[in-house]
Amino acid sequence: MALSLLRSAFSRIVSFVRHRVIAAPTHPRRIPWRIALAWVFSFASIVDILLGQSPPIASVIAAAGLGLGMGAIFGSMIDGMSYALFKLPPWISRIFWLLPGLACSFWLTRELGILARLHGPYRQLAIDALVATSCAGLALGGTFAAAQPTPRFPHGWLASRPFFRWILAILFLSASGAMIWADRNLFEQLYPSAHLALQLVSLWAIAAVIVSIGPIPRMPPRIRLTLLSLSIILALLPYVLVRDADSPTTDRILHRPFPALAIAFHRNLTDVDRDGYSSLLGGGDCEPWLASANPGAAEIPDNGIDDNCRYGDRITQLPSDEDEPIPTLDGPAPSIVLITLDAVVHDHMSVYGYERDTTPNLKRFAENAVVFHRAYTTATWTALAIPSLLRGVYARRLRWTRVAETNRYRLLRTHEYDQLQRTETLRLMFGLPLEEPRPPISQRLQSAGYHTIASLDDGYSEFLSEKSGVHKGFSVFRHVDSLPKEKRNDVGNTELALAALRSRPPDKPFMLWIHYFGPHDPSTKHNEVQSFGSSVTDLYDHEILFADHALSPLLEELDAIGKQRPLAVFVTSDHGEYLTSTRRVHGSGLHELTTHIPLIAKIPGVSPGNSDALVSLIDIPATILRLCGVRGAAGMDGVDLREVLTGKHKHRVLHSDTWRFKVNGEPWFDLTSAYDDQHKLLFFRHTNQMRLERRDDPNPQTTNLLDEIPIPKHLDDAMGAYMEQTGGPPDLHD
Repeated sequence: MALSLLRSAFSRIVSFVRHRVIAAPTHPRRIPWRIALAWVFSFASIVDILLGQSPPIASVIAAAGLGLGMGAIFGSMIDGMSYALFKLPPWISRIFWLLPGLACSFWLTRELGILARLHGPYRQLAIDALVATSCAGLALGGTFAAAQPTPRFPHGWLASRPFFRWILAILFLSASGAMIWADRNLFEQLYPSAHLALQLVSLWAIAAVIVSIGPIPRMPPRIRLTLLSLSIILALLPYVLVRDADSPTTDRILHRPFPALAIAFHRNLTDVDRDGYSSLLGGGDCEPWLASANPGAAEIPDNGIDDNCRYGDRITQLPSDEDEPIPTLDGPAPSIVLITLDAVVHDHMSVYGYERDTTPNLKRFAENAVVFHRAYTTATWTALAIPSLLRGVYARRLRWTRVAETNRYRLLRTHEYDQLQRTETLRLMFGLPLEEPRPPISQRLQSAGYHTIASLDDGYSEFLSEKSGVHKGFSVFRHVDSLPKEKRNDVGNTELALAALRSRPPDKPFMLWIHYFGPHDPSTKHNEVQSFGSSVTDLYDHEILFADHALSPLLEELDAIGKQRPLAVFVTSDHGEYLTSTRRVHGSGLHELTTHIPLIAKIPGVSPGNSDALVSLIDIPATILRLCGVRGAAGMDGVDLREVLTGKHKHRVLHSDTWRFKVNGEPWFDLTSAYDDQHKLLFFRHTNQMRLERRDDPNPQTTNLLDEIPIPKHLDDAMGAYMEQTGGPPDLHD
């Protein structure tokens, strides 16, 4: 019975190909969507990958096949619906085609959180986005409706109106070019849903122009059969050419927008167990029928399964669970000052040789301190980097609690969603270490008898408010939100810190942590300091100069205190900043400019100077605890900076992370890195791809060294140990 059904099905397929494809009549007909989209997607993928750096021929062929297959599948779905609607009343087909357009508009509005932003500081941008998505949805549905064949207009109404056809061609081709430009130049590495929509709609607009051309002569049957055969072969070739996730072919495809879009579509199509990863096309799913084992899964030790499909089910030495011994002190315990500047990249500071004098006060301070020229953050979000800094461990080791940020920038845990106010909605999902068992250094110093002070500014967010848990261990906790609105800036923050500092108990050593938000986006005009211009770079330098200006009274006070008692001062940033021609970016990648941070340390007993040693944000708490004679926590990843300066840790491998979640808790992206003084090994966990970059490359993201050399063993071992020890994905809980 089964064999008979198979034979019958095969006969029907052969008959369809013979009569409808090969021997079909040669009278004129319009270009179907499946052919138009297949051509456009394939051509766009070819051009896009050729614009990259020296693509291998295999990646060009694979990109062409991936685009062809994706376009043909999408187009076949549209053609199928057009065929089903052909004999229905025209008003039904018009309404039908408007629905998917409006549905796409609604989806994008929800994904971008546009409605949530209508009541925040980006209200005008949200209004513009809402208008754009609504118009795009109506245009999408309206074009499908106008191109729908009917008994009266067998080639579609649009094809029968030359004037409107030419108007549409000019508008759509212009819009397509504008959308491709916007995709490549606006909000880089942000809003993936918007970029997805821009890519799809830009190619669809070109295909719509092709479809609207009207009837064209059909080719002879033999030519059609030949082209069909070649197209099928080309569409299948990527499954042969793209097999290794870390190969040059895969790398070129994943780093160009249109080919990356096509391979993501095919991977999703071949994800059998629906765990987010395919076993084909370098997707890396080592257990295609087991949803719990995939590159995004947490590694469970000793279960006989390679859960994360990397490094095997291997056992690595976990960090010690015993606290460090209590350090011995040669004299009185010093007081500690930790100054963190938000989103400051080191090469925009004159203390590091920048051409503009953006940090004259810090430059004077650095004359009696050590300037570290190769300091790096542990994460490129404030919400990840600060908890890591305060505990001295890498971000992926911490226990994170799900916290949603609303359009009013309030933070709510999952059980607090019923506290949403009128017109307030959830916009983003983050993690905060609210239930992390490791205490921050403030608690350890407070327990050791220190008077601990915090004066913080987190701008429009609540990531450094008491809701985030950063207040733990501070005897005095100040926030700029307590000031009048006109004083909520870096100068006001300094005044808060000075007031708390001058009222401290005179008989106790103290710790002061002050965080300046000013350099973070958005930029603000400050009349107190020089203006450099109106470009993104000019405004950013202006903010850094104002932060340095605000620091001046504090540095003077600290200089006076340092003459009376031992004092250690650390000036750093939570992460760097990547500047484009239109905006500033951090958090969505591990670019050198977002991970390379300033670090200036004035440590008792350490001679001032410059250091090229590789150091990390997590070295600061390790140094502080040793300086103060306080026992270090179990499993701290940082080392004493004084040891680094003596050359004790010459061959270090450090890590940096970044990740982000959608409102529903699904991962948006997840990156980690292992790096030494020469190379950076990147692991894109959401696409299961490794990438090796040279640290001194001015544009490292354009060159993958895996084309030339294998992964250095010490970096591969460090990455494997880090992934296996932490389990892989962030430890996220409710």
